[in-house]
Amino acid sequence: MNELSAMAPQDPGEQAKRDLARLVADRDTIGTSALARMAEHLRADASPDDAIEKWGKRIGRGLGAVFFVFLVGSLALKVLGWY
Repeated sequence: MNELSAMAPQDPGEQAKRDLARLVADRDTIGTSALARMAEHLRADASPDDAIEKWGKRIGRGLGAVFFVFLVGSLALKVLGWY
């Protein structure tokens, strides 16, 4: 008997169910953590008693996000040949 058949599970259906459950758990963890990190970053974690710093960070990060969307859109238009 070779090494691969010794490592193979007895029931492929059970192995597939375990793999699918692991993929669903990983997908949920990655998606939520990415969204949570983005929300935390855009929230502007400045000191609560300095309103100017808080709004400055919010405006700067918002403008950065708008500029990023503009750059991606411009690249997409260039690739599609519409620009």
